[in-house]
Amino acid sequence: MIRIFILTVLTLCTVALLRAADDAGRPNIVLIFADDYGYGDSGCYGGTLVPTPAIDSLASDGILCTDGYVTAPVCAPSRCGIMTGSYNQRFGMQWNEDRKMYSFADHQLLPQALQRAGYVTGHIGKWNLPIDVRACFDEAHDVIDWEADYFPDANGHYRGVDSEVEFDSNKVQGVWGPKLAGQEYLTDRIGRHAVEFIENHKSGSQPFFLYLAFNAVHTPLHAKLEDAGRFGALPIPLNFYAPMVASMDENIGRVLAVLPDDTLVVFTSDNGPAKMPVRKWPEQWPTGGLAGSPGPLNGHKAQFLEGGIREPFLLRWPDKFKPGSHYHQPVSTMDLYPTFCAAAGVPVPAGTQVDGVNLLPFLLGEQTGPPHEILFWKNSSIGAVRQGDWKLLINKSQPMLQLFNLADDLGEKHDMAGEQPERTERLHQKWLDWSKALPPRASTVAQADAPLEGTQPANESSVLEKSTVDQKQHRIALSDPGALANWLRYDGEWIPMVSAHRGGASPGFPENAIETFGKTLGCTYSMLEVDPRLSKDGKIVIHHDASLDRTTTGSGLVSDHTLDELRQLRLKDTKGNVTLFQIPTLDEAIEWARGKTILVLDQKDVPLESRVQSMIDHGAQEHVMLIISSARDAAFVHRRDPGIMMEMMVTNRKQFDAFEKSGVPWENIIAFVGHTPPQDTELLNMIHAKGSLCMAGTSRYLDKELTIGSEQQTPELQSRYRELLQLGVDIIETDCPCEVGSLLHESSNVPEVKAR
Repeated sequence: MIRIFILTVLTLCTVALLRAADDAGRPNIVLIFADDYGYGDSGCYGGTLVPTPAIDSLASDGILCTDGYVTAPVCAPSRCGIMTGSYNQRFGMQWNEDRKMYSFADHQLLPQALQRAGYVTGHIGKWNLPIDVRACFDEAHDVIDWEADYFPDANGHYRGVDSEVEFDSNKVQGVWGPKLAGQEYLTDRIGRHAVEFIENHKSGSQPFFLYLAFNAVHTPLHAKLEDAGRFGALPIPLNFYAPMVASMDENIGRVLAVLPDDTLVVFTSDNGPAKMPVRKWPEQWPTGGLAGSPGPLNGHKAQFLEGGIREPFLLRWPDKFKPGSHYHQPVSTMDLYPTFCAAAGVPVPAGTQVDGVNLLPFLLGEQTGPPHEILFWKNSSIGAVRQGDWKLLINKSQPMLQLFNLADDLGEKHDMAGEQPERTERLHQKWLDWSKALPPRASTVAQADAPLEGTQPANESSVLEKSTVDQKQHRIALSDPGALANWLRYDGEWIPMVSAHRGGASPGFPENAIETFGKTLGCTYSMLEVDPRLSKDGKIVIHHDASLDRTTTGSGLVSDHTLDELRQLRLKDTKGNVTLFQIPTLDEAIEWARGKTILVLDQKDVPLESRVQSMIDHGAQEHVMLIISSARDAAFVHRRDPGIMMEMMVTNRKQFDAFEKSGVPWENIIAFVGHTPPQDTELLNMIHAKGSLCMAGTSRYLDKELTIGSEQQTPELQSRYRELLQLGVDIIETDCPCEVGSLLHESSNVPEVKAR
């Protein structure tokens, strides 16, 4: 027994010694992440606004990458790329608002992989991902996903939270400007927590990984009061931005000062500098302009130009990386996951797919050539691809494709697409093939439209009695059972709105394209009427004509082509120009519209039962309606699901009486009263008395007189649209939702949908 005990002790001691020796050979790892920091903001990248000695020391003591990229030009998707080691699109995250929509399933994130390697892990600062940060790190000091002000606006108001609320996993009590006054500056607090974490673990038995994610230099641009005038008489907003950069650099210096020698340090940012919104604020507030500097690059945050996606990218590892060296091949923040695993001496966890590359052999000179043969970026139908020195931009408006040679044109000023058509098409096809290979949830368009450049999607929206409307994208979000029927009930206080026929096509935006839906919601609140059709293999797609000839690059009937064949086609806009947009499926349209608008399904060649079943399968009764042709069809739909809303022709008393006898509640329909001005106004009064709204179409007459793209129409035309409202029309079905929506807003003096 004693002999067994001694052998056991010796074995345990040996294992402990081996583990200690192994830990001694592995570096601590610190990832320092700035927010909205420009490529040209640091001295080592040519910045002159403010000295950045701590950041510059990483370059002089390590490697400066000239071509360091993020996976997305906005906050949350960019952070997804780092934490997953993959293109953020694999997880459905193409834009900031997507971070609430998807999870990472069984994919192990970077800190979890390093925990398995024996690292103690810590997170300090901004997280911004759809998973509890405490489930990923051993220790975490994160900040809420909310902007709070140190100083008031012109009216003495602050942004913040004045009562207990929940943000993801965090309960927050009273984060408000007056309560922040005199408290520790956030950048200093983040730096202090980072120093404390390092001090607590640098002498421990385990190596540590610290993810230090500053909120600086994200808006609101609030510098410490004692820093006012520190860098001279700078113009707004630089007078606030410069002290913020200095504060971050000083805190980085404090962190570097306490690090053990054997520490791998990386510094980068999530995206390029933000374009400040123009606001009339008092003198101590910043106004419009680009605060940070993209240096020699063109573009900023939210753009796929180099200024939006190319970031400072610095690595320091004493006795490993040659001090003061430069690396000129394209690298990506998604490379950090496999690189950190390699530095820790462990493989990427089994079952976790990464698109990143281990950079160590390249940075140590053990391997030549570029780490990546090609790099991609994407948000819905726009994006970019870089291969070698060539970069292709895929835009949502003309010119659709732009080609740049970054070796000669770093500022992306000279478009060579016309000079290099074959290269342009080859790169575009590579981007399309990559997009198509993404998981289905990732390749589906996930938002109404890209947010305004340089802005975050709204953190808050107006909570109404019956609906929620996002003012930036004119969203109508209904989710509770019966909410759609309640919202579409006539009670005398309805505010007129439009229904976009075929989604609201216009130059550059084809009919029935998801991108067109987003454009429509960008200019007005609107229902979207779309046209389901059957493909040869029985899939339901969205396309108005039975033929492909008028609106696509194909020919023949929709029903003679499979879905895969239809996917190869490109849609044409109202001028006949070929766009990059594709025919969407009904499934994609339904899911895209959820939380954004009301989708109205026309009849075409899809059986009524199939349209009903699609709604039921998606649980879409609160944001999708059916157009039906008769009271008999209405009764069939109501029997299948009493919660489905419908649009039905009620242009005369006979149709009114037929529906009255159908047994279907009037609250389940909108009455379409015709494509010409109603003559029987008493019929509209009868419909209103039943609690139903009245819709009329103008696509066949009034719309043809509109000046497309103009917010100003002739007084005579304005009065003719207003006459429809006076006759009792509540919703106008139109081919021109932006123009008509503008007229309705003006005529009713209501800038938004209001609760009734």
